[in-house]
Amino acid sequence: MRNKRVLLVAITLLLALTQTGCWDRTEVNDIAIVLATAYDLEEDGKFRVSVQLPLPGQLGGNTGGGGGTSGSTSFYVDSETGVSIRDASERLQQRMPRQLFYAHRRVMVIGQEFARAGIRPVFDAAARIPENRLTASIVIAGGKGYELLNRQPRFERFSSEGIREIVNAESVFNATIKDVAQNLSLTGIDALIPIVVSHASEGTEQKNKEVQFGNYAAFHDDKMTGTLKGEGIEGIRWLKERIKPYSVTLYMDGDKTVLVNVYKGNSSVKPVRRKDHFHYQVKVNATAYVLENLDGIDLSSPDSIQTLNRAMEARIRESVLAAAKDMQRMNSDFCGLGLVIARKYPQEWRNTYHKQWGDELQKATFDVQAKVNISRIGLTSENLAKKGEKE
Repeated sequence: MRNKRVLLVAITLLLALTQTGCWDRTEVNDIAIVLATAYDLEEDGKFRVSVQLPLPGQLGGNTGGGGGTSGSTSFYVDSETGVSIRDASERLQQRMPRQLFYAHRRVMVIGQEFARAGIRPVFDAAARIPENRLTASIVIAGGKGYELLNRQPRFERFSSEGIREIVNAESVFNATIKDVAQNLSLTGIDALIPIVVSHASEGTEQKNKEVQFGNYAAFHDDKMTGTLKGEGIEGIRWLKERIKPYSVTLYMDGDKTVLVNVYKGNSSVKPVRRKDHFHYQVKVNATAYVLENLDGIDLSSPDSIQTLNRAMEARIRESVLAAAKDMQRMNSDFCGLGLVIARKYPQEWRNTYHKQWGDELQKATFDVQAKVNISRIGLTSENLAKKGEKE
């Protein structure tokens, strides 16, 4: 019995020696958490990689409001150049006392020069590191990417968090690393990425450089070919069949202004094969409400509401056609019209149109039918301060 106990103790000790424990652990104070990265292309052809890191010593204390109110920044931006993205990252790591840790990166910023040259190298570097989040938002900077990271919004501690909140707003088409990578790997759809710019605050003596949504960058393959502005931004909702709320200023009878918000709706995009091109039939149903009646139109009148409905329908038709023209002008199928063809005519797509979709897109024509219902005009049909008629 005693020998069995000795043997059991010996086996237990031997098993204990095989346990690895925490020999390969990494302490929290040995890592530098990367909040955002920026990629730029230098004039000499080298890649510039920038990282935004939180400063642990600045994260305590004042917890109310944004980092811009505390008197000192709560983050640090550093960058380095290299012949490749990984080479620049390794050079940057050499002067960091802590190991760069990318698992918490939520924003990737690409400079415009880099975007115009081609963004595919970014995805090769990002996909090879397991800790990278493919759900991180990707944006195009209005200029240099590292300059955008250095901005200090008033409401957020970090510019990266301000950027993330802006592009995740309900009215913006956000793009993640995964989304853009899928677009680059498919024929029949191109990437559409938000552009974020720096803008000085207004109405105050203490000017502050804020970040704000600018417009969208359109891509053909991996190269930025132009920017989407104005009515085209409104129209992509209906061509993409992804409805997001937006506001429109309508001008009635030439000089009367009404602001309307489109808050829900649906659309269908159906291709019809014509003799030498494809014709798209776009049907839109939208519901909206009045935000502001600047010139006192009588909204209690059914005729006025009908006129407003017709004006909004005309605006939707114009916006869809504007988006279609932008796609053809920039040779960018950012609404995925090629995939619509692939789903309806799979055999023809694989044999013919897949190889020459860029040329086919240029020949496409569009017909837009819109139906709008102004469902709400607010608590009152007239301005509360409207002057009464004399008796």
